Amino acid sequence: RLKGTTHPKRKLHIMYSDLLIQYVLFTKQRMKYPLSITYNMRGKPLLSKGFFNISNCNEWVMCTYSNNAAVGADIEEYKRCNHELAQFFFTKEELKYLLTLSQREQI
Repeated sequence: RLKGTTHPKRKLHIMYSDLLIQYVLFTKQRMKYPLSITYNMRGKPLLSKGFFNISNCNEWVMCTYSNNAAVGADIEEYKRCNHELAQFFFTKEELKYLLTLSQREQI
C-alpha cells in the first residue's frame, strides 16, 4: 500500500494504521505472526479470525476489533454546520428544528 501512495500524509496514515492494528492483534488478542490477511472485492482487509476496521482523519487513527462480528469505524473532523448546504438535504421542518439546537448538537 505504501508503494502505491505518493502523498506523504497518506503514507503516515497507512503506517500508523498498520502499527495500530498490529499492536492490537499481537498484544491484546495474542495472535501470532505472520497474520493471515485477505481482501474482499472492495479491497477491505479481512482476518481469518476476528474482524477489524480502521479509520483516520487528519492526525487521528482509530482501530476497532471484534472476535465475533464485523465492526466499523469512521472518524471525521469536527466542522460547523453549513446551514446553506443543509437546506438541500433537509425539509423546512427539519431545518427549523436544526436551528433550535446548539452548534455542538447540530453535528
